[in-house]
Amino acid sequence: MRRSLLLSAMAAAAALVLSVTAPGSHAEARRSHRVVGGGDVVPGAYPFVTYMGLRVGDTELLGCGASLVDRQTLMTAAHCVYGEAENRIPDSWWHIRVGVTDRASDNQGQDRSVVKSIVHPHYRNAGSTLEKSYDVAFLVLDKPVTGIAPIRLPAVGDTSWLRPGREATVAGWGRMTPQEDIQDFPDRMHQVRVPFKSTAQCTSVFGDQFNPALHVCAGALSRDACEGDSGGPLFDKDHGVWRQYGIVHAGSRTCGDTVGGLYVNTASRELWKTMGDSPDGAAVKKLLGR
Repeated sequence: MRRSLLLSAMAAAAALVLSVTAPGSHAEARRSHRVVGGGDVVPGAYPFVTYMGLRVGDTELLGCGASLVDRQTLMTAAHCVYGEAENRIPDSWWHIRVGVTDRASDNQGQDRSVVKSIVHPHYRNAGSTLEKSYDVAFLVLDKPVTGIAPIRLPAVGDTSWLRPGREATVAGWGRMTPQEDIQDFPDRMHQVRVPFKSTAQCTSVFGDQFNPALHVCAGALSRDACEGDSGGPLFDKDHGVWRQYGIVHAGSRTCGDTVGGLYVNTASRELWKTMGDSPDGAAVKKLLGR
């Protein structure tokens, strides 16, 4: 999955500071980057896109992106809340900022803490390719967000939006260049428009890592999400309403060098049917009307 290298570095620091099993990164770490080939986001344009900072001692680093799907609930990638193997990152380590565009600014957004994280019941961080495909988690905040409308999701099973060539936006604070050794994580949120690809194209590039029942893929040469963008939304306007179609999941470490990246499909029947296989997952389904 696309996981932030910063998160891995922070994990090492956490082990020293807190003497606990520290968070790490996936072997297929995906999108923790600023969006390759994109541009700056105007302040306030996408207030539902949420910054997840990871605090270790006196240090805070970019962890992942997320989206506001309920006034007190975020949706992100499940791999974002894990360290190595099956070790979960403590909820208390997260510093959430909703409605922020410039993460270096003290005058934007609403700060929140995480009181509970709920991972898809079929997801296994150190599991099989199939188990890693259920890459979605929900973070319950300490108090509701005010004045910001949550992004909406497509109806379960709806595929009318999934047309090869149609474009959607991916936004975040991830790495801006494809070179893995250049750690250029911006303070200002960036965005890029990426085209959806056909099932045949996705399979050709990603092989069995692409599960058509759970994933979509999108992107183009030099237009992609990247390291640090994991968990963030793939979205577009639908009849004047912002709607989220994907969650940044996985892709090449040299971002933008193929057809793009993999996203968890937020309209997937399989994703939501199996979400109810745990009491917490069932509660999330009910909350979101899935």
